[in-house]
Amino acid sequence: LNLGIRRVVFHSLRKFDGEKMITAPAPHVRQIAGRAGRRGTTYEKGEVLTFDPSDMEGLAAALVAPVEKLTHVGLQPRIEQLEEFESILKVRALREDSEAEEEVKANVTTKISDPPTYADVLSAFFEAVSADSGYAICSMRAELMLARMLERVPRGSLQLRDYFYLCSSPLNMREPCHLGALLSYASQMARGEPVMPGLSMPPQGWAPRTESDLMKLELLHKQIGIYMWLSGRFGDDKFPRREECDETASRVAELMNDAIKSSGRLRAHHRPASRG
Repeated sequence: LNLGIRRVVFHSLRKFDGEKMITAPAPHVRQIAGRAGRRGTTYEKGEVLTFDPSDMEGLAAALVAPVEKLTHVGLQPRIEQLEEFESILKVRALREDSEAEEEVKANVTTKISDPPTYADVLSAFFEAVSADSGYAICSMRAELMLARMLERVPRGSLQLRDYFYLCSSPLNMREPCHLGALLSYASQMARGEPVMPGLSMPPQGWAPRTESDLMKLELLHKQIGIYMWLSGRFGDDKFPRREECDETASRVAELMNDAIKSSGRLRAHHRPASRG
């Protein structure tokens, strides 16, 4: 969102990296801080501070930290590579005696379904491949978690390429509404139906009155973004409501902008816990 944001406040400089709490790396801090002040918005210059005064020193250090030199480059498989790998994993292909298939059989310990699921393909792929010095294979941990979740959906007409794009969509893994939307989209695709966005829009004339209302609008805007992102990959035949979602996204962004401009009148949903 290209919102007019004057000030960004970090509640904490600690973040969860998927396994444990860590201090947010300087590049992450700079990326978030950069949302304050945007050319072409109400506030072209922004301010950044921390909720806890003791974090200000760490924030200042992160903003002026030198750009770290890259030590390696991450590699992520293309869908064409995964499709080729899937063919090797299939039972009939594994009975052939080509050198590539023998190498896969020697390196892969993952139990493979017949036919292989997308999660099977990802897990086996990362067991079987390696990278030269200066490169690293990206883990795709989030994509693998989504692939396991989508195994609840009967496969129907879904192909590996469909799972690839569904699991690559820009959603928030910690938001149940985003995960539910993805399950719904996959289910509609599996049944061969045009995918409907299933948005819960506020009634006409409604305006956010609390911080909680604003957060709900942000989640809604992101859900619209997921639908539009998938529409760009699958096309209007499968995701036919792109134009409607584009208009809805503009309406939601307008509501959010108006709420932020009048943020002094928003009621807090809860008081931050004491950090003393």
